[in-house]
Amino acid sequence: MKRDGERGVERPMRPPNYFVAVPLPDAVKRELQERCGRLKDKFDYRKWTHGRDYHITLKFFGNCPPQQLRPILREVSAAVRGTPAFTLSLQGIGYFGGGGSPRVLWAGVRGELEALGRLQSAVERAAAVLGFPPETRPYSPHVTLARQYQGTPVPFGEQAEAWGRDWESEAWTVRSVVLYRTDFGRTPMYAPVEEARFGV
Repeated sequence: MKRDGERGVERPMRPPNYFVAVPLPDAVKRELQERCGRLKDKFDYRKWTHGRDYHITLKFFGNCPPQQLRPILREVSAAVRGTPAFTLSLQGIGYFGGGGSPRVLWAGVRGELEALGRLQSAVERAAAVLGFPPETRPYSPHVTLARQYQGTPVPFGEQAEAWGRDWESEAWTVRSVVLYRTDFGRTPMYAPVEEARFGV
């Protein structure tokens, strides 16, 4: 239970959400965190992603009862078992929402995107077996950096320039996916539950 300091009333903690994602290597996370640190003083977003929370989402499950986690892990593990390893990198930044006041600031994903798309489709099919509705929007892989710009609107090009238009991370090899739990109110917020490795 979480206590409301002003009224002394206890209220239940928000239940966790779950999602499957491609993890990022520590070196890439550190570089993203360093670059975001350069932007924080210039561009006023309500929330910046913690450096340990960077990931590439494949499927969002939302709040699930504990008894559903084992079937999710079983189906996802089976779906990715035959996936060959592939290579990704990150390059540049983009946004969702208005260009002057973006709703989401993100880093772009490059590399073997067809392989990433096949992986996402496999996870989506595994989720459908368990009754989770498929995503209706086209898959758009990215790494969320910040949310809800709340400062004076500025052209997005200024943010891209400050980030570094020619920036690209080192490439890494994807060999697994991870089921994460969202622990609301904690920092970092995403906790790995279990890894599903390719070829196992």
